[in-house]
Amino acid sequence: MARQPNYDKFPFVSAGQSGECAAGWDAIASRLTGGNVICVECYPGARVEEIASELTQRLGPNVVVYASDACKPAEEIRSMLAPHLGDDRVFGRMNELTIEDWFDTRLLQRKREEVAAATKRGIVLVIGSGASLLAPNRDILVYADMARWEIQMRYRRLEVGNLGCDNKGLASLRNTNAGSSQNGAPQTG
Repeated sequence: MARQPNYDKFPFVSAGQSGECAAGWDAIASRLTGGNVICVECYPGARVEEIASELTQRLGPNVVVYASDACKPAEEIRSMLAPHLGDDRVFGRMNELTIEDWFDTRLLQRKREEVAAATKRGIVLVIGSGASLLAPNRDILVYADMARWEIQMRYRRLEVGNLGCDNKGLASLRNTNAGSSQNGAPQTG
């Protein structure tokens, strides 16, 4: 008797009734009307610049505020994470850090004030990982999520860096535990 596989090659999760989901930038933007402060919280690795560009074209915000502008300096973030990473940068340890720990308190407050002041001039788009911290009084909150596999591919292609650290494109950060490049060829030198 042949073994019956239990792996679902085509998993599916219903995301609501037909018409509840929007596909394409025009359809997405049409759902984001009716508020002055539109906050797009992004999963680390999401293409923030692309999302901001597409939404800016369609929504015409007066101001775009990037959460990354309130992050701590990269060296400070690395120092904060060092005790939790150990010898293997891929496998860190569970810890008490929260998203707020990545942000400079003074810069965060300054950005909150900027958002509050900008609402008097029209639509404000607040975007990036941690955007909801900059816009606690937002009118619309969107979460730009992504599949784990896609984020892994972006890291492998060196397209994205780590939260608060502009280290995308640094070949030295590639996971070399397997001893091969992204296409499976052995690495040299």
